[in-house]
Amino acid sequence: MQLLTSKFSKLSFISLIGLTISACGGDGTGDSYNNSTAKTSIKFPMHTYELIGERNDSIGMELYKIFSESLILRDNDVFLTTRTQVDFAQNYATAENPFTEYDFTLTKDKLYESNGYSLPLYLERNGQGSVVISHDQHKGGLTQTITFKTLSLSKKKMNSSEVINSIFASENLNSEPTEFLKLRLAFFKSAQTFPEGAECYQFLSTQLSHSTIEFDKTNLVNKTYSAWVKEKKTQGLNVITEQWANKNVAYVKKADGEVSDDYQMVVAELNGKLYFGDYTSDEKVDLSKYIDPSLKSGLCSAFDQKAAYGLHLAFRDLPTNPW
Repeated sequence: MQLLTSKFSKLSFISLIGLTISACGGDGTGDSYNNSTAKTSIKFPMHTYELIGERNDSIGMELYKIFSESLILRDNDVFLTTRTQVDFAQNYATAENPFTEYDFTLTKDKLYESNGYSLPLYLERNGQGSVVISHDQHKGGLTQTITFKTLSLSKKKMNSSEVINSIFASENLNSEPTEFLKLRLAFFKSAQTFPEGAECYQFLSTQLSHSTIEFDKTNLVNKTYSAWVKEKKTQGLNVITEQWANKNVAYVKKADGEVSDDYQMVVAELNGKLYFGDYTSDEKVDLSKYIDPSLKSGLCSAFDQKAAYGLHLAFRDLPTNPW
């Protein structure tokens, strides 16, 4: 929710679709809900796209997939579900789905456990340039607030700067650029345009209501909680020990006061077992500062249903054969 980072706290959420693009829209409750919202609200389903590259050593080149993540309103209680799909893949591409959920999300007040696919999501607020997504149906639990601005794509070319610099961003250009450049050029040459009324959303900031520690069942540490704390202190590290939702947690703070994101520097104890995880602060993150100021027209972080359908058609024209 990078939106909806798939990982709720890192915002890929938007860290969404195991169905065809055309299957999610139309006459569902999401559309009726949207009709009642202000112009500065997000239209659901909301879709994000990420180009993922992975080197295939057997053929000696980098291959790519484009993953789509969609946030969909499912019923009148504005419950949200996420689904993922690959909208484009080169032959022999094996990149894994980047939108994965943690098994557990721990805050100072509550432990959230996924159902094996994802944590439940609810829409608390949508309008006036912000959207609030919650893990709890009733207010008071973990939420994520995203501020955004709406960019019109109505009848614009598919290869507009707002889009091509988002999905085919230059940071994907690595030491083996051939296939990336081939895909970018093919998309750039597209003569297709977005349908009338299509729009996208540029995320400006994101903020969690609580700091979180997220971890998986497989992230086991072969030590007891007390042994881990003792070891890190012996190494001269600044170890913070706390209790979150009656669970022992500990993490290492760096000299600048930030929690270390190094391997196994954040742990949580659950049912007598110790797990290492990822710490995410509840501080507001300014996403706009990561956008190149030369992109004056803006940059699409996510797309509405009309724009997503147009992109789905454009992706079908990308070269799948890496030769």
